[in-house]
Amino acid sequence: MNHWLDIIGMSEAGFDALSPAARKMLSEAEIIIGASKFLTALPPIDGQQRIGWQTPLPAMIEQIIGHRGTRAAILATGDPNWFGIGATLCRHIAENEFTIHPAPSAFQLAAAKLRWPLQELVTLSLHGRAVENLHPHMVPENRILALTSSALTLAEVGDLLSSRGYGKSIVHVLENLGGPKERLLSFTAGQAGRQLIGDFYTLAIECVADEQAPLLPAVPGLPDKVFVHDGQLTKRWLRAATLAALAPT
Repeated sequence: MNHWLDIIGMSEAGFDALSPAARKMLSEAEIIIGASKFLTALPPIDGQQRIGWQTPLPAMIEQIIGHRGTRAAILATGDPNWFGIGATLCRHIAENEFTIHPAPSAFQLAAAKLRWPLQELVTLSLHGRAVENLHPHMVPENRILALTSSALTLAEVGDLLSSRGYGKSIVHVLENLGGPKERLLSFTAGQAGRQLIGDFYTLAIECVADEQAPLLPAVPGLPDKVFVHDGQLTKRWLRAATLAALAPT
């Protein structure tokens, strides 16, 4: 199958911030798929079909593949290959069928706004994923950038940090990065549940541990109390030694 799909990253700055090449691809596409806020920002083109995302994700993938053979474009947020639709479609469409054209990612924009060196940060997605994925990265002085699902993610993260003894951690909410409605809010994790924010934001965390906060390093041999068990549990040192000897890869 020949190339038929272009996946184009767009920032909150909108259509005018796209490169001339990206604008040309969109003008020549027969079908454009994307979020409604992006589709409504495009100039009208006669005969062009514009389709909003379907949910859940499997339906979205079927929706896109259903247009195979048509000159199509997807408008995605930021870098589509970093926790985005580009990374997902790589598992479903042959590499010669599509091209990815990234814009600055939410992580890049957030790191630049906060003056944080990107290579020193933990980057992960909490979009459609459990906030408990933060646990291995909750280490004193760690800095974390996370994508989010909705305004509710902030309160869930605040509760998780507080319950682990990281309630004094500094949390930054970076809303609508790169657009005219961009906003930065900063507060402690213990105050997260009282914030009024929108659904489109990146979360940044500076981990600050209380004196009694348990330290759970990302190596074998975690304390017994962090496991759910009935008392029948291999000794901590033996768990660590066994995994080190097995050296799983």
